[in-house]
Amino acid sequence: MIQTWLISLKKSIPPFDITLGASITLNFIIYGAFFLTLIACWLNGLNVTLQTLLSVGTAGMFLYTYQGGVLSYRNVAKLHCKSDGCWSLFNSDGSSDLYRLKETSVILGPLYFLHFQSKSKNINLILANDCMTAEEKRNLRVALKVYRKKLLFARV
Repeated sequence: MIQTWLISLKKSIPPFDITLGASITLNFIIYGAFFLTLIACWLNGLNVTLQTLLSVGTAGMFLYTYQGGVLSYRNVAKLHCKSDGCWSLFNSDGSSDLYRLKETSVILGPLYFLHFQSKSKNINLILANDCMTAEEKRNLRVALKVYRKKLLFARV
């Protein structure tokens, strides 16, 4: 009886939404990594010219990361997981596209590395615990752990 209930439970994913907010944790990680890397450019035995080149390269990588949308979630304002395992990613202007989750998506502590694939493009998102509500975090963790196979083999 219980096994039948568990099998039927795993067949369909309960749909849920995640509305993304600003993340202090993600900002701290990005800015902290930039600051530490910038310090490391100057605390070494290289000559001043190489230290300056390393600093400029570090600043360029930071700007590339910032412009790449890591801190703004690539203009994705909302995620919607459907019962068939597909994801709708809603942009800040209200438009949406249909994606499937790639197998490289993982949860590492307070960070969620979500890799989405559509027919035409890929989107990689880094989410932190503080950009979602407690219910949204729980739903995302359950979906990624319990319904992982169904999410990975969804048809877009």
